Amino acid sequence: MSEDRTFKSKSEVLTYLVAQGYIIKQSAFYEKAKYWLHADAGNTFTLRAVEKFIQGADLKRAEDETASGKEAGNAALRKAAAEATEREERARLLEMKRQQMEGELVKWVDVENMLTARAVNLHAGLKNLVRSRIEDFVLAVAGDLDRAGEGMRLWEKAIDELLDRYAREGEIKAGARSAS
Repeated sequence: MSEDRTFKSKSEVLTYLVAQGYIIKQSAFYEKAKYWLHADAGNTFTLRAVEKFIQGADLKRAEDETASGKEAGNAALRKAAAEATEREERARLLEMKRQQMEGELVKWVDVENMLTARAVNLHAGLKNLVRSRIEDFVLAVAGDLDRAGEGMRLWEKAIDELLDRYAREGEIKAGARSAS
C-alpha cells in the first residue's frame, strides 16, 4: 500500500479497515475515531494516521481470531462495510437533493424542454427577421452587386443581435413542443 494514500472520509477509512481484515463494529469505530483518528490540514486521513489509529485503538485482524470467531468476525466485517456503503449512498443522495433544491441540479427533461423552447424561439426569430427586415436589406444594396458586402454585414449584424437576445434569454417555461 502506498504511503501517499489518503482517505476523504471516516467511512472510507472504515471500509479500508474492513477490507484489510480488521474486526471493528461501525459504532465502535466512530467512538474510537474521536480519540485516535485525526485528519490532516486538508481534512483527509493519511495512511500513516490510519496506522496510528489501528495501534491506538488496538484493532485486531480477523485472522488473529479463532476459527469459530472468524465466521462471526467476517459477518461483522461485511455488515460494517455494508453499513458504511449505505451511509455514503445516503449522504450522496442528500447532497444531490440539496443541489437540486438550490438549483444546482436540474432534471434532464427540464433542460430538454428549455432548450426546445429556446430553439423554437430562435427559429421563429430568424424567420421573422427575414420577413420584417427584407426591405432594409434590399435598400441597403439598391440591387447593386458591388454593394453585396454591405448587405452581408447588415444581415450578419441583425443575426448577431438576434443571437445575442437568444443567448440572454433566461429560463423559458416550455409548453408543448412546436411542430415547426
